[in-house]
Amino acid sequence: MKKIFLIIIILLFLTSKNCLAGFSSYKESYATDTAVASVYIKDQGIFNLVIKIQFLHEPYDKKPYTTDAYKNYINRLSVEWSEIATQNILSSNISNIKDIEKLRNDIKTGIGKRAELLKGSYSLTKKDEFIYSITGIYLVKPE
Repeated sequence: MKKIFLIIIILLFLTSKNCLAGFSSYKESYATDTAVASVYIKDQGIFNLVIKIQFLHEPYDKKPYTTDAYKNYINRLSVEWSEIATQNILSSNISNIKDIEKLRNDIKTGIGKRAELLKGSYSLTKKDEFIYSITGIYLVKPE
């Protein structure tokens, strides 16, 4: 009777999704975020401009990138990039679809400048990589 009970408990333990919570963890090597702002495109109306970005937490050479300072640096940039993106969107003059490429470049330049500016606050050197990618920019017509 005890053996059957023990086998049932072990089977339940092994098949339960959350039974191993805390014993192991998996963390993505990147963070994904999105910013949305409204834009007016001449002769087409108002659209929501959606920008999606990914930040890499651990570039190729992991040594300097596993420190708390680097993690805090990436966390701060993960928040501040949306301010830069929104500010660029609202101050840009998008009159047609082709202007979105210029806006994308302005956002990348702004994020790059902010990243370099913040490196000193987190005791990082200019050689420390900051890797990110704007993975999507698209327009959504509000209903």
